[in-house]
Amino acid sequence: MGYGIANFKALREREFCCVDKTGFIEKLERYSDYLAFFRPRRFGKSLFLSTLEYYYDYKYKDDFDELFKGTWIGEHPTKERNSYSVLRLDFSGCSLGEKLEYKFSSRLVTCFKGFLKRNNLDLTISLDELARNNPPDLVAEVFFTAMSSMLEHPIYLLIDEYDYFANGVFEKHSDALKEVLGSFGFVRNFYSIVKYKTNDCTIKKIFITGVSPLVLDKISGDFNIVSNISQNPIFHDMMGFTTDEVRMYASKTLPHLDNDMDIERAVEKLKCLYDGYRFSFGEASNLLNPGMAIWFLSEYPQMEYLGIDLIDPQVYGDRSKLEVFAKSVESIIIFASLAKSASVAVSFNPFYGMPHDSYSFLIYSMFYRGLLTIADVRDDMAVFKLPNTAYKKIFDDYLNFNEHQYNSSLFLGI
Repeated sequence: MGYGIANFKALREREFCCVDKTGFIEKLERYSDYLAFFRPRRFGKSLFLSTLEYYYDYKYKDDFDELFKGTWIGEHPTKERNSYSVLRLDFSGCSLGEKLEYKFSSRLVTCFKGFLKRNNLDLTISLDELARNNPPDLVAEVFFTAMSSMLEHPIYLLIDEYDYFANGVFEKHSDALKEVLGSFGFVRNFYSIVKYKTNDCTIKKIFITGVSPLVLDKISGDFNIVSNISQNPIFHDMMGFTTDEVRMYASKTLPHLDNDMDIERAVEKLKCLYDGYRFSFGEASNLLNPGMAIWFLSEYPQMEYLGIDLIDPQVYGDRSKLEVFAKSVESIIIFASLAKSASVAVSFNPFYGMPHDSYSFLIYSMFYRGLLTIADVRDDMAVFKLPNTAYKKIFDDYLNFNEHQYNSSLFLGI
């Protein structure tokens, strides 16, 4: 099935079943050169970036037919295919704690050195030594300046988990998040260099992904070239599975299901637990989290035999993450209301990132982390609810386990 594999080439070489999302590549090209797209964890962000890397990097030009055979983009290639030097920055490995600025620089150096090795390039200066004595923006400036004269193809910059470090700060010190992010001058300065290097076309295209637009909001004054397309209906299905895609996936990965009725039974059980994500304020169909869906389908034969329905252990682990948001009486009341299948409404905010008031900030933070989904838009209010049965159970279990810590009156009459 390819559960947990985020490398497009590995999936294709091993002939794992894949849901074809390559048709969005052409749409992205027509939309803008500088884009940001946010989704909760396990929605296929890293795999999509890998797909872009193999499609656009000139090094894989001779592999194009083999890699993209049978896909939409394989049959409708664009003029820009295999015409860039793809640089991928992945901040998921950026450890937290003290000396965060140096760790940020070290992550840049690791990615830069990998890029140099893949392109058979050498620098006269040591990036490791440069990072030990200088801020990240200077490291980036030295690197990109060198690349402007050494590369035959412009850079397509892919940034994965761009907000990883900020999410870690949020989970440990959410009350001080704004102050901490405000002190991340080195992040703003790094993105200022990135923006500057688009002016001389060293960097020609950018695609940024992560969980939320919080960091992008904080650096927007110095990095205002990126379009956030996360809530754009055109790109709603770019990451995540529709019901039809799940049905196709089930038919090819559950060989013991030999008729449409068996497949439909598996899909309906899956939808009962995991269906319900909607990220656009426009017309859009519900989506399933791919990680949850693939795990369920891989375990379905066993669950069907035992007559049970299980929740993905990684999803169930989100129960502990509710502690991140349980910082006030207001948040506990919201939890209890949501667990009783109620909805919550906040000011309509489709374009301007994260709101500033604490109530709306809480709701949007939960939404971007996959704990809530868009239910409706009423006048100037956006309505959110729990996305599916799995998360209702998680909220129920969390409240039941922690009820002794809260005044029981919070749970009455809601």
